[in-house]
Amino acid sequence: MAEINRFILADSGFWFALLNSRDEYYDQANKIEKEISNCKFLFPWPVLYEVVNSKFVKSQHQVVEFERMMKRTSSILIHDEKYREGCVDSVFDWAREKKRAISLVDSVIREILSDDEIRIDGFITFNLKDFSDVISKRRIPLIS
Repeated sequence: MAEINRFILADSGFWFALLNSRDEYYDQANKIEKEISNCKFLFPWPVLYEVVNSKFVKSQHQVVEFERMMKRTSSILIHDEKYREGCVDSVFDWAREKKRAISLVDSVIREILSDDEIRIDGFITFNLKDFSDVISKRRIPLIS
């Protein structure tokens, strides 16, 4: 079991998988969650917007479980103001130039992962191709 003083960032896909038994990554997400249950979670606001959506809030079980996870280890909310303007431009530039297709949420997460001022001791994603360059550059361990 991981230490409580570790700060873990997870993209939306992890939370979707963890809270939905029909998700293809459900078993893997539960295994990961057991390993990091004592860690502090970093929640970028865009991840919260993506996870806690209209469909999600219709499931009381999911809402209650997600709230429990957010509150159990002093989760930290990461504001996105300093990242979002540049990310909007990047998403449109990448798409227009057909360089890559990355969502705005993932673009903001990439910027947060790149920010040396934010302590990140591990990153969880089931979509490594959109983040591998950033976590490699900062030497952030992938939790899988």
